[in-house]
Amino acid sequence: MNAGKARLLLVGGITPLERYLCQILEDKDYATLRASSCTRGETMAHGYAPDLILLDLDLPGGETFITSIRQSLHIPLIALSENTGVAHKVRALDLGADDYLTKPWNPDELLARIRALLRRATSRVDGLADESILSSYDRALVLDVGRHEVRMGSQAVPLTPKEFALLSLLMRHTGKVLTHRSLLQQVWGTGYEEETGYVRVYIAQLRSKLPGDYILTQPNVGYLFRDSESSAGQKKAGGRRSLSEL
Repeated sequence: MNAGKARLLLVGGITPLERYLCQILEDKDYATLRASSCTRGETMAHGYAPDLILLDLDLPGGETFITSIRQSLHIPLIALSENTGVAHKVRALDLGADDYLTKPWNPDELLARIRALLRRATSRVDGLADESILSSYDRALVLDVGRHEVRMGSQAVPLTPKEFALLSLLMRHTGKVLTHRSLLQQVWGTGYEEETGYVRVYIAQLRSKLPGDYILTQPNVGYLFRDSESSAGQKKAGGRRSLSEL
């Protein structure tokens, strides 16, 4: 998708920061829609079908907006907030936000995250991502869902059922941080949401079996599968770690 054709919906108040954000987006040739409330933003999201939503999570009803949007739309959503707390970030991601940035955000980082989400959305729309065959950004690691098989080049990588399910989930959401709670719910099921130790152990096992640094750690939040050679701001998987750092 090219920047000139991408429509972004900014759900935020009328503040100098929001005006600055609009100027940045217009300078990059994005078509920008604006909504000053979450109620108006929800209406516009359904009516205009933007390519990406930028939400000021500090607006009244910010969390409810994410929940409501996720019930019917799959539009990429970046939450912006003054709250730097990890728990607040984790909650936004668990509710369905694709990314989270604290204010004042760095313009270059924000634009990079917008481009990454638009690329992923375009891949899904164009059918470039085959849901039965998943691969890493460098095409070296391939996961075949139907055959329940993982290969690094021509070499088979033996995985346990739980390891396979965890890797498959991460690869299906390449580039997106999945929280500990989300991983536990989807791989282990209900009742395991607080067992973060399970995730750490299995991530360590996967890293020991997969050459390279495909799985990155978002400290105190969760993990993501790399979508490029360099993923800014993320902790790489190389080197030895204690389980508390995983």
